[in-house]
Amino acid sequence: MAAKSLNIQALAIPVSCTSSVELTGYFNTVKRTKIGSPYVIAAFDDLMNNYSAVAEFEINGGFLLASNIYVNNKILLSLPTRDALLPVIAVLTLANSEPLSSLNTLLPQRFNYSDRIKNITKAKTAPPIQLGINMPAQLLSVFNMDELCIKDINITDGVRLTFSNQGVIHLRPFGNTPELRCYTENDSIAKAKALAESVLERVKNYVDLV
Repeated sequence: MAAKSLNIQALAIPVSCTSSVELTGYFNTVKRTKIGSPYVIAAFDDLMNNYSAVAEFEINGGFLLASNIYVNNKILLSLPTRDALLPVIAVLTLANSEPLSSLNTLLPQRFNYSDRIKNITKAKTAPPIQLGINMPAQLLSVFNMDELCIKDINITDGVRLTFSNQGVIHLRPFGNTPELRCYTENDSIAKAKALAESVLERVKNYVDLV
């Protein structure tokens, strides 16, 4: 909503962000990167070559403005570090004295959930992720989800599968911590939570077998 309020044309976002960003149709280009500010900032230069209003935001709320933009005919200088105040002001401006909850009507009904398996080595996390990259249909069989139809595969950071029903499963090892993260998305929080729990339970069984 902050990016829409500021008339941002192009966004760089971590691959784990909600697909609402694209589904709104508010932006000319959305570039998904590996998770982490350095990766997102690295995407700025390419976007700046083609667009005059470029920004980035992360799941934790950090908002980065890559380019100078004009707001009410006054220049707002770029600030490619996390800005906590700008998104608050921008969203309040967009609401225009209406309750912030009124902005929900401008967004698709998408809900995200994440969970993790702790104390699992990268050697153990690699097989299911590689299976998803190389043979995604077989990974769905492991998950007992053969009925799902894969619409898109993103291997920017782990493996992120988007299905024809708009559900999302994203698996990735977590940095230097021995964890496997699972991010899910669906049209209700209950479905997203159930999807994550089911996937992680299946992964636990699978890594014990490989």
